[in-house]
Amino acid sequence: MKKLFITTMTLLISGSLFLSCSKSSTSTPSTPVVVTGYWLSTYSSSTNNGNAGIAFTANGNAVVYNFGTGSSTDTATCPLKYTGTYTVTGSSVNFLVTTPSLSTLNYKATANVSVSPNTMSGTFSSTGGASGNFTSVKQ
Repeated sequence: MKKLFITTMTLLISGSLFLSCSKSSTSTPSTPVVVTGYWLSTYSSSTNNGNAGIAFTANGNAVVYNFGTGSSTDTATCPLKYTGTYTVTGSSVNFLVTTPSLSTLNYKATANVSVSPNTMSGTFSSTGGASGNFTSVKQ
């Protein structure tokens, strides 16, 4: 009986030591995507290609400046300015803007933010049927 008790205790202690010495895993927290600021973009759509600027503010507002095929990137003189809102979920940026003619453009972008330079690329679509791709560089 004494041998059985000693054997049982030895197994319990050995098992406890083995389990208590297991490696603990630490997870590295993911770096949140920061999109606030101004992004200069090129786009290719089902109807045309061009340049645009996107301004994301800290309070969740977005402004898209559609420069078209011109070389100007002056936001003060840009004839096509769309305002709306955006949200960031993980590495995705979703934004909804309205054109001056009040038809809604629903843009969805996936952000790939790198340290240098900061870049974002994705797709967009609108209720009017236009869709395409864009790439942006943070200014």
